[in-house]
Formats: sequence, structure tokens, C-alpha cells
Amino acid sequence: MLLDSLLPVVTGFLGALLAYLAQRDLSKREREASRSERDIERFLERGEELYSLIERWQMLAGTQAMTFRRVMLGELDYNQAFDLNVQQDERFARSFERIDLILRVYFQSLTGDFAKLKVLVSKTGDVEAAFREKYKEGQLDGQKFLPTYEKLIIETEREAEDLLNRLSDEIRKHCGIATLNPS
Repeated sequence: MLLDSLLPVVTGFLGALLAYLAQRDLSKREREASRSERDIERFLERGEELYSLIERWQMLAGTQAMTFRRVMLGELDYNQAFDLNVQQDERFARSFERIDLILRVYFQSLTGDFAKLKVLVSKTGDVEAAFREKYKEGQLDGQKFLPTYEKLIIETEREAEDLLNRLSDEIRKHCGIATLNPS
């Protein structure tokens, strides 16, 4: 009899305990899902920013290279090219630093790809420096530098495009966005 009278109380208590545990588990899963959604959103925002920075850097680098190429061709003197590029140099440096930071924090798997791009930029800078030295010596014709310089510019552009494509793939993979397959 005592057992019969305690059975509804014990059953009620166990039911309430199970409901509490289920609600607590649900709340925990909701918090984790919300945190995961925020992480994905932040990752996507950084990916979009990085993509934009790389594109902007690509445009600035291309503009500078084409201006310097015109000096090698004798279409501009060095001072004219310098004046055209000086305003872009600061933005160029800041973009490169920001790209590096975002890659190191959010896209570590792409740092090697960016390192390849930096090597090409450095090699292009070496050609510019070699021409600059000849230019200072009065040898204004840069024709002999053009084949190497243009090859490096094309390689740099290609590497930057490859980096953008790998970045897009990384964003899609991380955010669970399906790749569209054109049929």
C-alpha cells in the first residue's frame, strides 16, 4: 500500500527530472548551434574581406607593374611613374599586411599559397630594382628586362587567381556551401 501511494510520486519525480535533463540538453545544443552559426558567419565575413583585399591588392599591383613597364619601354620617365605609384604604395603595403593577418588567423591552410605569391612579388621587385640601378646609371632602355618582368607579372596574376579560387573553395567547405556544377 505504501508502495502504491509512492509510485505516482516517484514516477512524477522521475518524469520531472527527465524533462529537466532533456531541456538542459536542448538548451546546451541550442547554445552550441548558435555559437557555431556565429563562428561560420565570422569566418564567412573574414573570407569575403580577404577575397576583396586580394582582389584590390591584385589591381594595385597590376597598376604599379604596368606603370613601371611603361618606364622600361621609355613611355614614362622614372619620376613620372614614381608620382603615379606613390599614392598607391601605402595602400598596397597595408593590404598585404591585412591579407597576411587574416590568412594566419582564419585560413592557415592557405599560408603556403600566399608565401608563393610573396616570392613572386619579391622576384618582380628584384627585376624592378635591377632596372632602376641601370636607369640611375643613364641606361634608360629597359627592353632587356621586359621578358622576365612580364613573365613574373603573369605568374603573379595567375598565382593570385589560384589563391582566390582556393580561398573560395575553403570558404564553401567551412561554411557547408555546396559547389555548383554547371551541367
